[in-house]
This record gives sequence, C-alpha cells and structure tokens, in this order.
Amino acid sequence: PGRIYYNNHFLLNKDDNYQCSATNGMPIILNCENEFSFGHFSGMRTAYVFQASTGMQLSFSWDINVRSGNFKIVLIDLENSKIETVICDGTGSNSIDNYKLSAGEYSIRFVGDRANINGKFYISQDK
Repeated sequence: PGRIYYNNHFLLNKDDNYQCSATNGMPIILNCENEFSFGHFSGMRTAYVFQASTGMQLSFSWDINVRSGNFKIVLIDLENSKIETVICDGTGSNSIDNYKLSAGEYSIRFVGDRANINGKFYISQDK
C-alpha cells in the first residue's frame, strides 16, 4: 500500500487500500474539529464522501504533525476520476477558505507511506 502515496493513478481507485498498526479518530465529521492519529500508516483511506451541488464551497483547516514517513490529504473528484486538489502535504498548519466545487461526487482521502502522524482536520461547507 505504501506505493499508493507516489502514484496518483492508485488514488483514483474506488476502494480503500491501507494498513496501519494503530488508528484513532476516523471518519471525518463535517463542522467538527476532528482529531486523528495513525501508526505506520501506508496506503489510502477515505475520510469523507459527499455530493456537491452547483456552486458549493468548502473550507478546510488542519494542524498535522508527521513524526515519520509521508502523509497528505487529497480531494478527489470521483465522477471525473481526477485529483481535485492536494489539501495538505506533510507537517503543517494552514487553511483553505471557500474552495468552489462543480456539482458531483467527491471524497477526501488520507494517503500515507509509513506515516506516524497525529493531527486535527476541520471541514465546513457553504451551499
């Protein structure tokens, strides 16, 4: 599963493919500060799936600490089989406000390669 991190084609697969020694805090809940941690996380895990209406906007904020390995959070456009955006990559705190989406089905996926991480992730939507 670790090679998924380096190959965007694998990120577009419908099914999750991951392994980890420990996990806490999944799935993501809208409009809540979601705390999570993974031990030796490799692969891809879907955190949130949603249907966007025309003109829908999302806002994200995160505070991620990657103690070892690699980790990123991506937004996937499921209907068009493409990566919409990489929300975050590696350790850091930041936010994205009012990210506009086209109508369709999307997912937010956590992706790692032997990642030992803990963090907080917040998502909200404005219809």
